[in-house]
Amino acid sequence: MALRKSTKAGVVGIAAAAMAATAFVGPAQAASDVAPAGAGHRATQRAMDAAVKAGIPGVTAQARDTDGVWKSASGVGDLRSGAPRGKDDKFRVGSITKTFVATVLLQMEAEGRLSLDDTVERRLPGLVRGNGNDGGKITVRQLLNHTSGLFDYLADEEYSKTYMQGDGYLRHRYDTLPPEKHVSTST
Repeated sequence: MALRKSTKAGVVGIAAAAMAATAFVGPAQAASDVAPAGAGHRATQRAMDAAVKAGIPGVTAQARDTDGVWKSASGVGDLRSGAPRGKDDKFRVGSITKTFVATVLLQMEAEGRLSLDDTVERRLPGLVRGNGNDGGKITVRQLLNHTSGLFDYLADEEYSKTYMQGDGYLRHRYDTLPPEKHVSTST
């Protein structure tokens, strides 16, 4: 079944993600809406299995659509022990989300649900303030084309040591940080 319908990149992604996730969408379906085993997503499962067969150690995936939440896994999750990947394994998505968020924002603009000239302040009041930053002067367009002027939180030495490098990364790699954490480092 088919699914239904620079250095400032980190801040842009978080701010755009926050806008898309909090300002424009309805509530997400509860995790209890898990689709029955074998329902839909057969092509996705075949692609996951093919990736493992081609040499990828393991894949964990989740899709949310009108039928609920579908989760699956293929391959191994621990190369040393050979333990399999689990459908409920936690995984990091990383920077690829920026592409999806930008696509959704552009679709919403095409549908007339927002304007690229809307300000961050209009959509997320009070989120971007401090150190000369004013969400009332930063537009969705500027976030998408990386011209907002916000500081890149990944360039912050303390943030980088805590979450991106060496022991800090190992200690915090499974932390879930709210978008406000990234934005506060940027403003």
